[in-house]
Amino acid sequence: MERNKLELGLIKLVIDLYLSDVIKEVEKKKRELRDDNHFGNCSVCGEYDEVLNVNRNHHFVCHKHKKRWNVGSNLFSGWKDETEEIWKKNCKTLEHYEEISGDEWLNNIFSPGIEEGSSLIEI
Repeated sequence: MERNKLELGLIKLVIDLYLSDVIKEVEKKKRELRDDNHFGNCSVCGEYDEVLNVNRNHHFVCHKHKKRWNVGSNLFSGWKDETEEIWKKNCKTLEHYEEISGDEWLNNIFSPGIEEGSSLIEI
């Protein structure tokens, strides 16, 4: 009985160490992807279609999935060439889109179902 408990404890330790390494690799890959795509993507498809400006504010959008995320203001100069009429049209479009964080796509790409501190074996 005592030996079985010791073996289970050893197995749990090995699995926990493995899961820890997996989680670290996933987080590392997320950081690399985020660095390559600074402004984020759609939480469903991992892409974006265009940037819609409303005055100085920039919103990345995915038209297919009706997602939007604000990436900041006055980052791109294109807004200066747009009219108030364009901004009103963009506003109407954005009203029908769900606001997301822009980083949600990373969680959907990597969803191993494992959270830090979790274990597959309970003793």
